[in-house]
This record gives sequence, C-alpha cells and structure tokens, in this order.
Amino acid sequence: MFRSLTARIALSFVFLTLALNIALLGVLRYAISSSYQKGIDTFLLEFAEGDLPDPDTPSTIEDLKADMERDPIGKDFYLRVLGPDNEVLVAAGMPDHPGLAPVRALAANTRLGHQRIDTVGLANGTELRVVTRKFEKGFAFQAGALLLPDPALEGRVMRFGLLSVVLLSLVAASIGWWMARRAMKGVRDVTLTARDILKGDLAARVPARQSVVEVSELANAFNTMLDRIETLVKDVKGVSASMAHDLRGPLTRIRGYSELALRGEKSGEDYKETASLVVEETLALEGLIDTTLEIIALDARTHPTRLVPTDLSELMHDTLDIYGDLAEEKGIHLEFTKQGETMARVDPATMRRVLANLVDNAIKFTPRQGTVRLSVEGLRYQVVLVVSDTGPGVPLADRSRVFDRFYRGDTSRGTPGYGLGLSYVQAAIRAHGGRIEIDDEPNGGARFVLWLPDSPER
Repeated sequence: MFRSLTARIALSFVFLTLALNIALLGVLRYAISSSYQKGIDTFLLEFAEGDLPDPDTPSTIEDLKADMERDPIGKDFYLRVLGPDNEVLVAAGMPDHPGLAPVRALAANTRLGHQRIDTVGLANGTELRVVTRKFEKGFAFQAGALLLPDPALEGRVMRFGLLSVVLLSLVAASIGWWMARRAMKGVRDVTLTARDILKGDLAARVPARQSVVEVSELANAFNTMLDRIETLVKDVKGVSASMAHDLRGPLTRIRGYSELALRGEKSGEDYKETASLVVEETLALEGLIDTTLEIIALDARTHPTRLVPTDLSELMHDTLDIYGDLAEEKGIHLEFTKQGETMARVDPATMRRVLANLVDNAIKFTPRQGTVRLSVEGLRYQVVLVVSDTGPGVPLADRSRVFDRFYRGDTSRGTPGYGLGLSYVQAAIRAHGGRIEIDDEPNGGARFVLWLPDSPER
C-alpha cells in the first residue's frame, strides 16, 4: 500500500499533524506551568511585601508561633523566620529536613532591607518557589510553595490533547488523501493515455487542463511528444506508400529490360545496352533510397554532421561554378550578391547539397534567357541565403505541400525526379536550427529564403 505515492503523501500529512499536535501540547503544558508559577509568584510577593512584623524581639517571635498554631498551613507550603545567624526561629508548613538547607542559605545571601525570589530543587525531584525578605537587623522571613500544577487540570489538558491528536490525524489523513488523489490525477491520465496508445490509439491525448501546474506541464509535454510521434508515424506511412509507388516504375523497367534480354538471341551490343539501362535504373533506385534515408535521419537528428565555421558565400560561389555550364547551355544568366559577414557553423557537405538542389530546381524551371539569382547576407546572429529565379514560381496551392516527400506539383510533372529535393533542403535546414520560406519574386518566379543561425546553439 505504501508504495503508492498517494498513500505516502497522506501518511506524511498524518505524521506532520502528529508532530504539530505534540509540539502544541508541549507549548500548552509550558504555558500552564508558567501561568501557575506566575500565580504563585504574585501570591508570595504580595505576602512578603505586606505589613510583616519585624521579628527582632522575643514577644514578636512568640506571637508568630501562636499565629501559626491557630492557622496551620499545608505541607505544600513553606514558612520560616530566621535569626541573624540563620537559625530557625519560627517554622510552619513543610517540616524541616536536610534537603531544605539550600533554601535557608538564601537568607544569608540576601542583602539587608531587600528581598528575592528563587526556585530551589529539592531532593525528591520537586521544586520549591521561595521568596526571602531580610530585615535591617539581620532577621529574615521566607515563604514558599511547591510548584505542583493542578493534576486535574493537567489530566483534562492531556485528554483533550490526545482526543485532538486522534481527530486531527483522521482529518489530516482524509485531506492528505484527497489532495494527493487530486494532484496525482494528471499522472493517472498520462498512464491511461499511454495504455491507450499501446493498444493502437495514436490519437489519444492527456487532458491538458490539470489542477496542478507541474502536472499540467507534464501533460502538455507528453501531448507534444505524442503529436511528434503521430506525425513521424504518418510520415513513415506516407513515405512507405510513396516509395512503393515510385519504386514500382524503375522495378518494372528493370524487369522489362531483363525479360527482353532473355528473349531470343541478342548481339553483344544489345546485351551491353540492356545491362547499361538496368544499371542506370538501379542507380536511380539507389539514389532514391539513399535520399529518403538521409531525410529521415535529418528529421530525427541522427544524421552524422560535422559543424565547422564556413563562409557560406564561398559555398555559393562553388555552386555557381558547378552549374555555370548548364546555365550557359540553357541561356540562363546567373547572378550573385553578398552583404556583411557570412560565416556560420554548418556541415559543408550538407549545405553544398542544399544549394545544389535549389540551384538545380531554379535552372530547371527557368525559361531560356531567364535569370537565377543567389544572395547571402550576414545579419546579427544569423545568415540569410536567397535563391530566386524568373520561372513560373510556386502556386499558392502547392506551397503548403511542396516540402512533402515525393510531392510533385502540376508544373513539375514533366520534369525528371522523385519529389525529394525540397524535402531534403527543409530537413537539412531544420537540422541546422534554421528555417526555409517560399515567396514570389516581384516580377514573377520563385524565391526561396533560408535563415540560418550563425551558431546552432542560438
């Protein structure tokens, strides 16, 4: 039972209540004892400060003895008249015994014409509260009372205390159990949601509104994780379906080439041509699979990257050099501009492929005599890269899906490819802590804007 956090919290409430009650009983008992002692002090001081006769004559001593015999006091009280040599002249109440010697010694330590009040511990463990008044001629008067609180009052206090301990412990256990159950409700919701997901319900979510802030934060974090998992599962299903569709074409062609090679006798050149076509299709399949796996690794942040300080303007220059001949062949003009500091910590190989994909697409969709522009600008804490063209642009209807894996818009149906280039670009930029946006050029054409932090930690 006590392995349950709810039970432990309730038990903690009980122990805390017990400790507070015991402390309260101690304080109450001390208050009663202090009040009792204060009452005794008031009585003794009033008695000592009253109109007492100066016991300096035999007649006065005899009168005091006679008064004590007429009105005897109880054995819990102490009354003594001492002579200048500290001898007992009058004694009443508590009988003399050796344990009272420290009490009488107080008279010798009291100055003439003064009085004092003290607590003296006796041999039997009790305490005597005693006031000593010393007259001018050396005689002393002592009156005292045992510090014995009322047993009946103490009994009532203890009974009340024990009853309150029991009742408050029950109340504390109930409140603790209720509060613990209320606080742990969110944790139970998380557990139940996890069980639903194990049963296959990936849409299950933890109720976001919880009574405890920390549990609400846990629920929100858990739901965010579930959203991410659901998205990844949907992506995997989508990729699987798309790959199955896109793999069918190359596999069908490979099968067709192979069947043609097996029909009848062919010349050596025919076999070489068929083998070349099979190799070409196989390489295309290999590229499709490799790119898909790289995108998945980039999305999952498991792709091996080597982040080093890199001048992005140099990477753009390298890309322009690679595609210069192709652009010239198509009659496309390439432009490049640079502003500010363009250093950033990136993986050079990944960024080269990102720029290559964007420039390749721009050249592919830009008509003859068009222009492809590349620019890089260093801002505070980030670097902005822009690749734009004067082609047909990306229709608004396609912009929300253009980064989806294997998606090909209407304008790209007639061009070679599998629809993975922009998916790779987005995954790579996100893996670097950046983002990518699509816009239109003022005079027509697509404009891809890449925002990269100058350091991935930002």
